[in-house]
Amino acid sequence: MLNFFAETKNTTEQFYKESKNHQTFQQLVKSNKNVIKGRESFCVVRNPYERMVSIYRFIVRPFKLQKWFGVNQVDRLLDEFSNLEKFIENFELPREYWNGCNQKSSQTEWSDGVDKIFKIEESEKIIDFMKSKNIFTNIGHKNRWKIYSGQNKMYRNYFNEKSKKLVSKYFEKDIDLFKYSF
Repeated sequence: MLNFFAETKNTTEQFYKESKNHQTFQQLVKSNKNVIKGRESFCVVRNPYERMVSIYRFIVRPFKLQKWFGVNQVDRLLDEFSNLEKFIENFELPREYWNGCNQKSSQTEWSDGVDKIFKIEESEKIIDFMKSKNIFTNIGHKNRWKIYSGQNKMYRNYFNEKSKKLVSKYFEKDIDLFKYSF
């Protein structure tokens, strides 16, 4: 989830200096009251199926697994998470990494209390909104992969029936509220 709460560059820098990564909006409000007070908030959500594939692709890389679990665990973990279904069933990101949330936390939990929520597919609406707030920047998807998992619905290639059901179960609120489908 992306949050922007700034009217000036200095405010933005101060906000990011004081905040931690991967906080829910409510956590950000609690820890940054003075920065957020009186400002309109917004966030960007994405298709839960695409989101899960993105998380899978991010985590199941040898150098990440080595960093988090040690060099002796990499081969075992690559086997254990050899496909998306196994990853969804067997991997649980420790909640302390994401301040009480993990990869299965609903985007409704992350965005609770945000003034305006956009879907990532609504790039023109996001740009128009940002311009209306005098925020002029390029938005895009930054990723180490040459093709991000939402491009051309590429994420679908990772799923089987069981993994689709698991994601539907974990992200039922997101799918209903944001009107996402596979």
